[in-house]
Amino acid sequence: MGLRFLGAIPKNKVFNYNWWGDYNYVNEWQEIVDDPEKSWGPRGAGTEDDPFRNFVYGMGFPWGDHDKYYLLSHPEFDYDQLFCAFDHSNAGFLPPPPYALEKFAKGTEDGYVLSFGPYDLAPGDSVTFAMAVVAGENFHVNPTDYEDVFGAYNPTAYMAALNFDDLDQNARWAEYVYDNPGVDTDHDGYAGEFCWSYAWRDTTPALPGDSFIVDSHKVYYKGDSIPDFRTVAPPPAPVIRTFPSYGQIIIRWNGYDSETAVDFMTGEKCFEGYRVYIGREDRLTDFVMLSSYDIEDYVIWQYDDLLGDWVKQGLAVTGDSLRLLYGPDFDPTQYDNPVHSFTDPNTGKYRFFTPQDWNESDLSDRLKIHKLYPEASKDNPGDTTEEGYLRYYEYEYVIDNLQASEPWYVSVTAFSRGSLDENVGILETSPLINVVRDFPLPSSTMVVKEGLGVIVYPNPYRADAGYARDGYENRDRLKRVEWSREVHFANLPPVCKIRIYTLAGDLVQEIDHYYPGGGPGSQEETWNMISRNTQSITSGIYIWSVRSDQTEQLGKLVIIK
Repeated sequence: MGLRFLGAIPKNKVFNYNWWGDYNYVNEWQEIVDDPEKSWGPRGAGTEDDPFRNFVYGMGFPWGDHDKYYLLSHPEFDYDQLFCAFDHSNAGFLPPPPYALEKFAKGTEDGYVLSFGPYDLAPGDSVTFAMAVVAGENFHVNPTDYEDVFGAYNPTAYMAALNFDDLDQNARWAEYVYDNPGVDTDHDGYAGEFCWSYAWRDTTPALPGDSFIVDSHKVYYKGDSIPDFRTVAPPPAPVIRTFPSYGQIIIRWNGYDSETAVDFMTGEKCFEGYRVYIGREDRLTDFVMLSSYDIEDYVIWQYDDLLGDWVKQGLAVTGDSLRLLYGPDFDPTQYDNPVHSFTDPNTGKYRFFTPQDWNESDLSDRLKIHKLYPEASKDNPGDTTEEGYLRYYEYEYVIDNLQASEPWYVSVTAFSRGSLDENVGILETSPLINVVRDFPLPSSTMVVKEGLGVIVYPNPYRADAGYARDGYENRDRLKRVEWSREVHFANLPPVCKIRIYTLAGDLVQEIDHYYPGGGPGSQEETWNMISRNTQSITSGIYIWSVRSDQTEQLGKLVIIK
């Protein structure tokens, strides 16, 4: 585990790192005892103008405000604890006491301080700073290295056996998220520190000096010192529209925003594909995937003679790019593992290719995710739908054989191809971002257009039918039984008023159904069988009425409790 200061160190400020350890020993009664006078940590040697002084209890723990201010106000960046057994006088440190040489190098109960300053603070003033606590996996490659390799007077072998890669990467990511490289947050024209990356073409392999640059671009490695608190993300999820009919929901969406989104860290389009989900509730655990589409692309693995291993080569490459490189009949699926590798005719290097995702790239199959207008071109900005969407980016997926009496939750996610340079895998939006609840019943627009009659179900409603047990009502079991019952009114126009009466003509309940724009769920309304006096209704025969600007319909509802 590590601690990283985030952002640039303020100018004219001193950044310090100080650590100390407790001196523990086991006494004659087998008790662990602290000896505060032998608490120790690296201390810088004094000077004639600023002579060294001990803390209250020696050279370790700073005791009280007086010691702590002394520690903070003296510039010092301590060396690694593993190297305690060595004399660091040449770096300005006092030599460690004999009792600390091996004991502290082997590890103790430590404390440390990261500090920077000085600041002149008036009463009520404050200073804001950000720190990140980061962890790293696989730090200890071999769990027995400490016993087998460590030595207080030769710690380099043990240090070399530790793996800092994941810890370093996470610390780097903490800085990237805090202050995005290449992002001009305050729009002052400065986006951070960068270097130039060049692409070279060798004119003669024997004379690399004769190579020439074919491309170059900036690579930012630091931000503009203005916090962003933004990390990499998948492409935005599309806005979906539903077109329901009896037993069916058609999902349509326009993918322009998803497919043209640019990753702010890599500066490249990150779109990989879509996935369609359905669920009985709007909970992640309820969603199941129905279909997936992704670009046909492949990860290139190339054998590195120096490492003696296969190494990924940059971002995934599309199948069209590989066929352009190796010929129109090239099939990367024939070379999908080290045993069945391919020899690149241009470089002589061994390569094989693995799908970036599932490579479900066929958009012509109408049983899967498919193009709504396969003949449309993305290069024609005038080729749009009535709503103004580019037809080229219009997609559709048809969900059939749905139980019409129940609402369904549908969603379309977008996912990225990941980034090898940033060591980021595939990222996918949550199905909850654009989830739509709809019934597989004729839409309210279709109800008005075709003059469909209102349907009320279940009718009769039977309290002993086990609707909750079978998942038709109170699915989350959070409501009281009498407040969780459901009677559905379907085939409704967008705007209408529902009234329920007793046979004697008394008004039991009145419901305003108001969806002037239509849309998902506008063809249905649910009544919880609670009267307008907030009482549970009794068994009996009731009269219902649905009145709209177009028509008025009447019917009977039977309740059996």
